[in-house]
Amino acid sequence: MNDNFPSLRQDTRGAILLVGIFFATFLLGMVWFIVGIGDAIVYRERLLDAADATAFAGAVYHARGMNLVALINLLMAAFMSIIIALKVLQIILAAIISISCPLCIILVGCAICVPASNFETTVSDLAVSVTRVVDPIVKGLGYASTGLKHGMPYIAEAKSVYVAMVKYKDITSGGFTVSISMIPGFGLPVENDDPSVLCGQAGRFLADLILAPLNLLSFLKPITNFFSSIFQSIIAAGSGFFCGTIPDPGKVIAQGSQSLIDQMINECGDRRDAIAAKPKRSHTAHDKNFNHDDCINQAKGSNLPSSGVSENRGPSKRVLSKIKDGGSAYFAILAVTWAPPLVQQNTVKKALKIAAWNRATIDAPSAMGRMQFSQADFYYDITGHNRTWSSYKAEVMWNMRWRARLRRIHLPPFSSVDGLSNLLKAALTSLYLMYYNDSNFGDEIVNVLFYNKKMDIYH
Repeated sequence: MNDNFPSLRQDTRGAILLVGIFFATFLLGMVWFIVGIGDAIVYRERLLDAADATAFAGAVYHARGMNLVALINLLMAAFMSIIIALKVLQIILAAIISISCPLCIILVGCAICVPASNFETTVSDLAVSVTRVVDPIVKGLGYASTGLKHGMPYIAEAKSVYVAMVKYKDITSGGFTVSISMIPGFGLPVENDDPSVLCGQAGRFLADLILAPLNLLSFLKPITNFFSSIFQSIIAAGSGFFCGTIPDPGKVIAQGSQSLIDQMINECGDRRDAIAAKPKRSHTAHDKNFNHDDCINQAKGSNLPSSGVSENRGPSKRVLSKIKDGGSAYFAILAVTWAPPLVQQNTVKKALKIAAWNRATIDAPSAMGRMQFSQADFYYDITGHNRTWSSYKAEVMWNMRWRARLRRIHLPPFSSVDGLSNLLKAALTSLYLMYYNDSNFGDEIVNVLFYNKKMDIYH
């Protein structure tokens, strides 16, 4: 045997290769482990993007719903301002008539009295005609506002599901949002406002329109705003006349009480016909209590109709009175998205098993590991103004400044056994109140979920 080649037993050349094989598989496992971590990070990040987009889409559509309700309020005020303008003109003419006509005795005011009386009659008839046109329009807008209140949350939910399942279909297998507005009978956080508020806003709309040329001079804006506010307060205080059923003063002067009684009798017939034309299931409490004979007898027994705001007009909407701050949970939208197991993990599993000589067990991600949560809310934007919620709450439904934003998640306080028990009591109480008192289902549940109110089931 050649001495240059040692025996096989003594030959140690290439021994490092044996160690290298083991280290190669170890390094392979480390590389694929790092690759798996990177894939998981991207996977979770994309899933979180989907959750954020889902929550934000729901908040955007809630904000749009609030802006549409505000737009309807403005449209109602615009239509009502037409009636108010005619009523204001009637007051001016009535004042002119009451001053000029007595002066006719001394042949001074006749030149003004007769034309003013004729013009007042024309304006009065026009006011009646306009009111008959405006009333159903405003009433229809009121119905539309209520429809938006209850329907927009579900449109927002449909949009959120679409974003989760279509826009992010490469990563998610589903997603949805939850909010207080989706509780049956709840809807967007708005409620009917006092009718005098709509009347006052209509008066301000009219005043702003008249004073608009003066606003071209910036130094006059504080003055015009002051007069608009004063006019708004006057119209709101006199809403029974300007937006209601108190008679026009010109009619009392020019036509006398009998014509008013005839008008009231005709209105009784019109209301009877309107109630008869509606399906019974849509009758309001006022419709059910209406009696045509009593209406006529009341008209004949008085020279003037009763005061008050017309029942034929839908009231404007305001934000819920129970909301105490602009960041309330009533404005929160919670989203959850989920995804199938990461496809790339199949390759990672194979590589890691090779590194472990096929002896390791690779656990799949847990169900919670394949889910992501996010929160958004809709809010009234007062950027640049240092104001508290109580100072601008009254104006939030008269400006289209509702926006959406992402927020950190704030979970409701019902994770404990005591919290769950409290929630169950709230659900039972809500069902009882809804059945016996005709109240909104879910009011007590909301108080428990987001305000940690303690329920007494015997209350």
